[in-house]
Amino acid sequence: MKRILCLFLCFWITVSLVACNRQASDGSPEETVLGTGATTENAPAQNENVTRPFAEITDNIFYMFEGELRLLNFSVHTPENAEGTVNWSSSNDCVIVEHGVVYAQREGYSIVSGGGESSCIVRVLPKTLPVLNLNVGGESITSKETYVDCTVSMTTSNEEYCFENAAAGIRLRGNSTLSKPKKPYRIKFDSKRNLLGMNEGAKCKSWVLLAEWFDASMIHNSTSLSLASEILTEYTSDWRYVNVYIDGIYQGVYLLAEQSQINENRVNIEEAGADTENILSGYFFEQENSSEDPFLTIDVQSYQYTNFLGESYVPHVRYFHFELKNDDTTPEQEAFAKRYFQNVFKAIHMATYENCYMAIDENGYLVPSDAKTAEEAIRALIDVDSLARKYIHSELTCNWDDRQKSYYTHVDFSEGGTGLFTFSCPWDFDHAFYRWKYYTYADTEEYFAACRNVWYVMLLNHDFIRERITEIWKEVYYGTNGFDSTLDMMLQITRNYEKDLRIDAEMWNRKEDLPEEVSDRITEVAKCYQWLLKRIAWLNEQFSDHNFVK
Repeated sequence: MKRILCLFLCFWITVSLVACNRQASDGSPEETVLGTGATTENAPAQNENVTRPFAEITDNIFYMFEGELRLLNFSVHTPENAEGTVNWSSSNDCVIVEHGVVYAQREGYSIVSGGGESSCIVRVLPKTLPVLNLNVGGESITSKETYVDCTVSMTTSNEEYCFENAAAGIRLRGNSTLSKPKKPYRIKFDSKRNLLGMNEGAKCKSWVLLAEWFDASMIHNSTSLSLASEILTEYTSDWRYVNVYIDGIYQGVYLLAEQSQINENRVNIEEAGADTENILSGYFFEQENSSEDPFLTIDVQSYQYTNFLGESYVPHVRYFHFELKNDDTTPEQEAFAKRYFQNVFKAIHMATYENCYMAIDENGYLVPSDAKTAEEAIRALIDVDSLARKYIHSELTCNWDDRQKSYYTHVDFSEGGTGLFTFSCPWDFDHAFYRWKYYTYADTEEYFAACRNVWYVMLLNHDFIRERITEIWKEVYYGTNGFDSTLDMMLQITRNYEKDLRIDAEMWNRKEDLPEEVSDRITEVAKCYQWLLKRIAWLNEQFSDHNFVK
């Protein structure tokens, strides 16, 4: 059905057709095909000694709106001598689940199970935008470094997530958007708290408000982060749209998201510096070429590269800048982190282009490796699955920025860590799907990330990495039915939040920063939706083709 819908440019026709297939009426659960006895709390008692069929759920995390129905992606397994039917359950009454169909009953989240070991997180969005009130007492918010004291209040449909006058600080954040009238912000509460049930109730101090200035559709970040939740096993930020007021003055619609940081509920590694002075600890890196005083630089143009297509690659700048995101690191830890990061880069390049296999010792120095193959050497250095999953996501979204900024990696040498260079925490998708310079959508039938991001340029030269990419793609593509929940969500966001998003578009006239061909937000949503359908289909052909893995 969705492949037919892509022929229609008129967004409202698209929404109407999708809604007929995907969504129940706005009535009570009794008006749907579901009963009311499917949650953990009120499910009928079962004989624990009886073996029952169970469902293997292939969805990971997806978003729904209140009142929406959705069929899970699952398969039923019937052990020998099994009796009865699948025992569907949900962790709370946020959703009702029966026969594999989920009914989103109220704002929040729930963990859904089909009686087996697999489960799925369902995040339910409210149909009415939550309201975030910030009171700064008339103070101006003008700095990226200094917080202004404020109180924060939240109002939303689920009273559990409402609160008043929580003490916090607020400052500016971001780079390009800072020069624009609608400012992006970072909020830091005095004590840890959760917002709107995000990240399954995790409590943290730091949160961000994304202004979405350069995205006329206002769905690039939410769509990209939702895809990441379906693809990556590493941490990905949750998100919610909110109406924001500062000192009672309406600021428009923002995307509330999580701060990219080391935290037990976010990038869960030991933090060198804040947690320990040990050198062999955890480090969190960000590539940020806009940094004026970077933690470290790599002279990337001093190396030669070809990508897996056999094409020569020249980095767009001579030096790549990287930041260390840890707090309170010692000079010894910083020196180690610099050596380690630079030597990971060198070791990957040597294994790829020189057939020279190196390892990194406990002091961060390059030493000869015992590896006999490039695969052995590289697997000893990096988390291959994290690379493959983040590459798939980068290739799917065609994010213009991830070759130069907001690109995160980490390593954890502590007792609980893997000691592997890990690709994590996807972020910043204002310029995803289309080319930043010309504001034209990227070609749906060309490799993008594989030819632009230096990590992918190097590492995709290896057959074993491309083989792993194809395996993970098939797992995720078929496990999510072609990312259908994210595609649905794109349409439902505009359907449910259209009035608020239209007011924001009228309030913040972005025309001077957008190309002439961008006529209105709804048209941009339709273009983005259709582009993503085509991109998914093309990548599915490529990653299923023997030419990708030679």
